[in-house]
Amino acid sequence: MTQPGAWEKSLVYLTSRPRTERQVKEYLLNKGFDYAEVEETITQLKEANYLNDLRFAEGFARARSEGKLHGRFRLRRDMISRGVSPSTADKALDDVYTYIDEEEILEKALNKWIRINGKPDNINSKKRLNDYLFRLGFEPQAIISKIRAIGDSDEE
Repeated sequence: MTQPGAWEKSLVYLTSRPRTERQVKEYLLNKGFDYAEVEETITQLKEANYLNDLRFAEGFARARSEGKLHGRFRLRRDMISRGVSPSTADKALDDVYTYIDEEEILEKALNKWIRINGKPDNINSKKRLNDYLFRLGFEPQAIISKIRAIGDSDEE
């Protein structure tokens, strides 16, 4: 049976916000628990449904796409850096994007940039806008078509 220390520490760690399996494992190892005890605790957390990388990834994608206006590429990269497997990240993104329209999020990010910086009126400002949207993780082709649409609407 797992020592109460590792189980209790992991529960406290999980109460502040959702975590991935890798994050909990690193946390417990950094707290000085031995590897076997950490693995046993991770198994128990998964059996008790306190630890679920798919659930973490879906919640993370939902919150970041709507709150921080991140696109699919950025979300996937951020999830993988937190320890979610690429296949789990892809499944979570597919599930989340059945409810969320990525083009709508791109439009919101574009409008936010325009609200702060004004409409891009030269090549340098269009490049800055492109770079901003790319860093947020949107598909390059979608970014280009949105920026072109701004230019087309100016000409009318």
